[in-house]
Amino acid sequence: MTFATVLLIVLLLLVGALVIIEDWRVTIPLLFGAELCRIGLMYQSAIFATAGRTTLLLVEMLTAASVAAILLLTAINFTREYNTEQLDEFALMELRRSARR
Repeated sequence: MTFATVLLIVLLLLVGALVIIEDWRVTIPLLFGAELCRIGLMYQSAIFATAGRTTLLLVEMLTAASVAAILLLTAINFTREYNTEQLDEFALMELRRSARR
């Protein structure tokens, strides 16, 4: 098998797992892996010039890593345990303040 065939098979497996799995702790690394496979497939194509291709692929890898980091930080921040009573009190206070206007 060629390298492109292996990348396609891995990409299909990763995307299939992304569709099935719902836990964010697993889907973020799967998404990053799928992006790396896509970048590897872009590297195999001869559409881009040699000098421009390397720069483009480096930017793609940096973007994929940045997106994965942002999604990870967002998921960690939103899964914290919040006290629902405090949130309800805050929401009621905001509603009262809005009603006074």
